[in-house]
Amino acid sequence: MATFDLTITEEELRDACREAERRLDGSREKVAEIAEMARFLQEVQGAAPEERKSEEFQRRIWIEDTLYSLGSSNSKSEPPPAFLADPGFRRWFCERIQGPPDDPQERAKWLDECMREVKKRLWPNHKYGYGVRTTRTFAALFPHDFTAHLSPGRKKGRKGGLYVVLSGKS
Repeated sequence: MATFDLTITEEELRDACREAERRLDGSREKVAEIAEMARFLQEVQGAAPEERKSEEFQRRIWIEDTLYSLGSSNSKSEPPPAFLADPGFRRWFCERIQGPPDDPQERAKWLDECMREVKKRLWPNHKYGYGVRTTRTFAALFPHDFTAHLSPGRKKGRKGGLYVVLSGKS
């Protein structure tokens, strides 16, 4: 199973924030945003297997994720999806996302298949399967494979969606 060591000391986090602040020309708001994202990713990556199956953890990665705004169509004010309360789904999901391959091409294929399976299971009657919500959740779980940069195929002027780095799909 491929794992990423995202453990970071407080001093390393402070250094990263200082560097980000320098690069962002002193924008305190952006530095705070980056620090919050780093804390979130550290929390997600550091979660024990049993914690990952909890409703609280699943709510954190599916609803309260700080990586990317869902916009008004998928607002955090909506009622939580029913799957969050389903221990069977949470157990299945945690087992399904185990063991991504190390090979970049195989990993991209695995992520794509896994995301399709999750979307199909969660939203079988929705044409796009809440792609942004699913992609955002996978970005929290596999941060080395996703970015929030504008996808090359997106319309000009539209805010970028999360982008699968390895496969080039959004």
